[in-house]
Amino acid sequence: MPQLQTITLAAVAIKNGDMYDDQIVATVKKGTKWAELRDLDGKLIGRLLLDTTISVRRMMDTPEETAAKIEAYEVSWLMDALDKGLRNTPTSAMQDLIELADNRGRQTGLLDSWEFERLMTVQAEYNFFSAVQRTLNCIIERETESEYAPVKEAFANVIASRLRHININPLSRSTSPMGNIIDDMDVYIARKFLDSHRTESLREMVHAALVGRS
Repeated sequence: MPQLQTITLAAVAIKNGDMYDDQIVATVKKGTKWAELRDLDGKLIGRLLLDTTISVRRMMDTPEETAAKIEAYEVSWLMDALDKGLRNTPTSAMQDLIELADNRGRQTGLLDSWEFERLMTVQAEYNFFSAVQRTLNCIIERETESEYAPVKEAFANVIASRLRHININPLSRSTSPMGNIIDDMDVYIARKFLDSHRTESLREMVHAALVGRS
């Protein structure tokens, strides 16, 4: 549970509920240069320059609690991304393009270049999230202890498997241009997803997976 901890900060960062000079700060009124601190009875505790460095006591999570909250947030974010990614299928994207063409009155039956690009992107994204789901199912079936949440491990393994294609000898690639485009899109989507992740933990797991299989 949160504990009372002593921290050092500028007066501009003081909050209601902090303890300053052994008194609970009930209200903080900040001007352009000064901060007035008052207790529960409205009595003035102190008047400080905003850039003054002070020590206060504040109820804060322990490092373990902070780490647990970050982990829970990351797992929730990844699960939401997985759910959304699996709902956006290539066939649904194709149907959307058909409806868009009909609404525009275009009856040629042909796709524009940007429509091909959109379909290739959706297919690569769906392929990525499908691979994550399959990997997640395998991890859950193993029922082995892991220091990571299964969903994070699944994402890290799939991303690492795709990023390994970056170092493939160009001479050993497929003779099929379309096959190479699909491989390149797999790498692009994996890198794009990793870049969009909000913390370093997934990056560290991907790096560990790459090093472990290098």
